[in-house]
Amino acid sequence: MTRLDVRLASRYMRSRRSARLFSLITLIATAGVALGVTALIVVTGVMNGLQNELRSKILVASPHLRVLTFGRGLRIDDWRTVRDTVAKHPEVIAIAPFVLSQGLVSAGADYAEGVYVVGMEPDTGTMAVTALPRHFLEGDLEFTTTMDDVDGGMVLGRRLADRLNAYPGDRVTVVAPAGSKFNSALGTFVPKWWTFEVTGLFHTGMYEYDNGYVLVNRELAQRYAGLDDAVTGLEVRLRDPWSAPQVGREIEDQLGYPYRTLDWQSQNASLFSALKLEKLAMGTILLLIVVVAAFNIVSTLTMLVRDKTREIGILRAMGLSVRAGAGPADHHRRDGRRGDPRNAVSRAPGGDPRSGRRDQVRMSAVVEAAGVRKVYRGGDLSLVEVLNHVDLSVRRGEMVAIVGASGAGKSTLLHILGALEQPTGGEVRLDGVPYTTLTPDRLDALRNGMVGFVFQFHHLLREFTALENVMMPLFIGGWAEDRARARAEELLASVGLAGRMTHRPTQLSGGEQQRCAVARAMVNDPKVLLADEPSGNLDHHNSERLNDLLFGLARDLETALVVVTHNPVLAERADRTLLLQDGRLQTADGLKVVP
Repeated sequence: MTRLDVRLASRYMRSRRSARLFSLITLIATAGVALGVTALIVVTGVMNGLQNELRSKILVASPHLRVLTFGRGLRIDDWRTVRDTVAKHPEVIAIAPFVLSQGLVSAGADYAEGVYVVGMEPDTGTMAVTALPRHFLEGDLEFTTTMDDVDGGMVLGRRLADRLNAYPGDRVTVVAPAGSKFNSALGTFVPKWWTFEVTGLFHTGMYEYDNGYVLVNRELAQRYAGLDDAVTGLEVRLRDPWSAPQVGREIEDQLGYPYRTLDWQSQNASLFSALKLEKLAMGTILLLIVVVAAFNIVSTLTMLVRDKTREIGILRAMGLSVRAGAGPADHHRRDGRRGDPRNAVSRAPGGDPRSGRRDQVRMSAVVEAAGVRKVYRGGDLSLVEVLNHVDLSVRRGEMVAIVGASGAGKSTLLHILGALEQPTGGEVRLDGVPYTTLTPDRLDALRNGMVGFVFQFHHLLREFTALENVMMPLFIGGWAEDRARARAEELLASVGLAGRMTHRPTQLSGGEQQRCAVARAMVNDPKVLLADEPSGNLDHHNSERLNDLLFGLARDLETALVVVTHNPVLAERADRTLLLQDGRLQTADGLKVVP
């Protein structure tokens, strides 16, 4: 991005009164996108945070992976061999046996609560498989008792302890599902009762664990569940919890039947699927909000571009390149001197007269058109030939007036001579260089440094002052600001606008606006000046004043002047008057031919 790009963008961001609606719409649309994106980020972050928090809560008492077995007993007898095999997997960082059973716990009252009885390894080694030991409020994994007439120690979840009113030092009774014996006298099975001392409490924040789990020593849990030396399974801790499904499949393949694995994601699949679905739905809704706001911005920008089409056309006529960050400045000398497409150096604008060999130079053509044709396709798809093999040659310092009826193609011819339009056929040369040999960037450089335009309407940039309007071609040409300002002030003073430089176009009269446009066209000391009805919108007094100024500047600077006009007085002052009729140029026979 060039300094000119920044200058233009910053100026057009300061809206005029008539464009404030666009600014308001843009502000609302931008705010909508900002709020939508913010909401999307916040909601996504909250959902991710919720998912991570749930994962951490679930993994408090649930391992990353469980190694279990098929079969009627659902037990692993050779668990030490399996443990050693699983521990060799590179993703496994901790492994321990566990026992899982159930029972009915009571604190001596009529109320009993169904619980999961979990047998844990007292020695966690270098790292515990789960984070449950860190959530003990009282007690530890030693399950040390103070009573002699109990089977062992037990740690309760905090919610369960509150419900049973059983705390450390109290006695609880648990009915085991295993070990019941048939009483022939009663004719039924008599369950086995186990008595435990409450040695601690834990609190995880998960209702399922705090209200339904009790912990005992693993060896005691084996006797309680009737497993002898067997265990329910092995709990495994991994380096990456999210790799549990993949690691589980690898361990299953390694161990073979009857072993199986159960990872924490599969165990809680319904919960995480619901969270994923909710996250997707919220993300989709918020994304739609962003899309709607984005469409508002696009529509606003489209309207804004349409509103600025006139300014874009003016800047393009002055040679601004359509490539971002590129312009004629890339093809000009940075010392303020203009370079033509062939890199032939002329004098700097505002310097000494062009050459001492004035008479010899004036004999050479500056702009030439040979066999130029222009064909348009009409609304009924028929072809309309506006220009039919037009030939034109204008010498340095020569002033040529082109007259003709409205719609004859005079403006079209002027646009082709100024490289604003491409001819259907024929060739145009400026200073001997055919336009067809120039790249688009070189054509932009040509318009900026060698061609000046004055239109019927002033076409000044509304957001810039008179001084800035005249400086604009110099900025496009790569001039430094101080040198551009000095040159623009010189031209504005010469057209009688020395005291109006800081005024915007709307603050100038019609005549002042057009004189400012002439100064802008001449600021780069062009080789050819193209004027399209320059005084058509002015009264007689201002028209005569503008014509004097136009012809005076062109003659003093020896600039070739091609003017399209319906004004016979203006045409009479030209060196030659040509009539464009039926698509062809011919010498006008007196001023009476002026339409």
